[in-house]
Amino acid sequence: MIEFDVEKELNQKYTEKAKSENPAAGESGVYYRIPGKATIRLIHDMNVISTGRATIAQFGTVAPVPESLLLGGHAIVFDPETGVISNILKNQ
Repeated sequence: MIEFDVEKELNQKYTEKAKSENPAAGESGVYYRIPGKATIRLIHDMNVISTGRATIAQFGTVAPVPESLLLGGHAIVFDPETGVISNILKNQ
């Protein structure tokens, strides 16, 4: 059996930071995922065989891409494995 314990406190912090004071946030419909973290346990016959921590995109928080980044002055690079924004480049 594989058991996941999601770090809920971290997700709460991400959710709070993802909120925007801008009422138009998310109007573009472009969102990204801030990956969550979890402790993973591999269990066989009630014995824990292995324990580890991993970043897991599905356990994360969905946030709108700031509208100001979508006006053509920036390039946004997403990590293909986790969906997190890995870099924001200003076009010259």
